[in-house]
Amino acid sequence: MGGYSGRRGEAISEHSLVEVPMKPFRFVHIADVHLDTPFLCRENLVRKRLREALRQAFARAVDLVLSERAHALLIAGDLFDNDLLSFTTEGFLLEQMARLREAGVPVFYATGNHDPGRTNYRAAHIPWPDNVHLFRSTSPETVPVRDAEGDIVGYVTGVGHVTARQAENLAQRFPSQQEPGHVALLHAWVRETSADPPDRCAPCSVEDLRGKGYAYWALGHIHSRHTVCIDPLACYPGNLQGRTPREIGVKGGLLVEVTGRSAQATFYPLSTVRWETAALDDLKEVSSSAELHRRVKERLARVTSDDTAEFLLRVVLRGPCPLHRELGQEDNLEALATEIEAEVGALYVEVDADAILRPVEVDDHRDSVSVLGTLLALIDEARSDDELARRLAEEELAAVSEGEVADPVKYIRSLLVDLEEEAVARMVADDGS
Repeated sequence: MGGYSGRRGEAISEHSLVEVPMKPFRFVHIADVHLDTPFLCRENLVRKRLREALRQAFARAVDLVLSERAHALLIAGDLFDNDLLSFTTEGFLLEQMARLREAGVPVFYATGNHDPGRTNYRAAHIPWPDNVHLFRSTSPETVPVRDAEGDIVGYVTGVGHVTARQAENLAQRFPSQQEPGHVALLHAWVRETSADPPDRCAPCSVEDLRGKGYAYWALGHIHSRHTVCIDPLACYPGNLQGRTPREIGVKGGLLVEVTGRSAQATFYPLSTVRWETAALDDLKEVSSSAELHRRVKERLARVTSDDTAEFLLRVVLRGPCPLHRELGQEDNLEALATEIEAEVGALYVEVDADAILRPVEVDDHRDSVSVLGTLLALIDEARSDDELARRLAEEELAAVSEGEVADPVKYIRSLLVDLEEEAVARMVADDGS
């Protein structure tokens, strides 16, 4: 079992005489847990279940540390939402940290923009046990990690967000490390290319991470799992539990092993509740509720095949459909959602039919001398003319500013999908006039 020496805050300076670790350094890296976050769901019982699921996911992260005999748990910010942390959840957090303390495992926790470290915020006042090292300053600290025999296996250097608006490039503050076995812990927005959109959360670039001598950058802030770069290895583990219908799929943490100056990360699923989205857009031949029901159920079977998870499902219906009037009625959508919930055993189902259109014959209007005919011709031209697509991307109508998307032409063409049907459906009355 990886152990902790009991030396709380055993920080070293950049110039101290250090012991070079010879053994592999193994730890679990999680981020963006957001305990007690509000959930965007209308049903109170579902919101309660999601809050429970977040705590379960965190407890499973602790289980992973213990079962894999990891040397440490690293938390890269946003462990909880500052203003919303309940006394019950604070007590739960302390219980989990105590489990790790009992096993001799240290926790390294860098504050983020949702749980900043200044003294008027919650993180600074929680009575953390002595195995928790809290990085809540923008001044980097380097802390050695020891195994059960007292040997140093690695080092964690971290900084924290002091306030909820930490716009400084914190990555630039990290000192260069000359010895192997060093890990950086940081909650930040890493721009990988100049085309990436800006973000005010400790923005930095991939170049800021390179050349400093760290074997691994344990990052937080992005809620989807993502590898920023390979050399050095820098990863976002994503959040532990999806909070909204946009945060779909399996969520969890990374088990990382650092050997010298190299690192390897393995993903472990930890969430017990999953958001999934199923989109259906080939509905031109669906003219009965029974057929619609069959199509929806068939599509959902593809995303709910994992029977170890509970599901919250969003069904998106779009494109031309003979049932467009019926799908514009809230009662019908709620009835469909209720039936699907019962059949697939989901916690919650939401049906979104905002993009459903009435069936139209686009070719009947393609050569007409009208605003609609001109618009259809423009859509056709933009699909094949790169220069036109690029000009459209620069127009305010496209809502694209410089550097916002990597490929403006590709972006514009993504907007043109099924646009003819939508144009005709909106500009031509039901009677064809």
